[in-house]
Amino acid sequence: MVLKESGLTPADVQLVPVGENRGRFDRFMEGQIDAYETFAGSSARYEAEGKKLKRLPYSERVATF
Repeated sequence: MVLKESGLTPADVQLVPVGENRGRFDRFMEGQIDAYETFAGSSARYEAEGKKLKRLPYSERVATF
């Protein structure tokens, strides 16, 4: 759903295990991965550190709290 709404197909991505929390962010910043999913609180913390992130919009069909 998120891929389609972002103009991507399953062929455009490769899912890989990347660990949890800070490990995902570190792999992203090191260029080992191109994107990852995280909670808004985590991305806000990284942005407060001065990191630039691009957020994909949430689908209207995905519950947000």
